[in-house]
Amino acid sequence: MSATRTINLKVHFQDRAEAASCLRGLRQIPGTSLNVVRGRVTPDEADYDIQLRGQGRLMEQAVWTLWKVTTLPTCAVAELREASPH
Repeated sequence: MSATRTINLKVHFQDRAEAASCLRGLRQIPGTSLNVVRGRVTPDEADYDIQLRGQGRLMEQAVWTLWKVTTLPTCAVAELREASPH
C-alpha cells in the first residue's frame, strides 16, 4: 500500500455547472478526499483552491479527471508524477 499524499491545486472551470459536477465526482472516488479551501463562482465560471488526499492510483485518477475538464497547470501533473513511486 502506498503512502497517503496531499496535493494542493488551483483549478479554473470555464463552466460552473461542470465544476459542480466534477467536484461531486471527485468526492466519490473511494480512498480519496477532497477539500475545497477557497472558491469563487460567477454566473459562468468557477475558480477553486482545492486539496486532494489519497494514495497512488486513486490520486492519479483524481488529478487526471481534473486535467481533462479544467484549466490545470502542467506543474500539478508534474507534482503528482514526482510524488508517485515508480
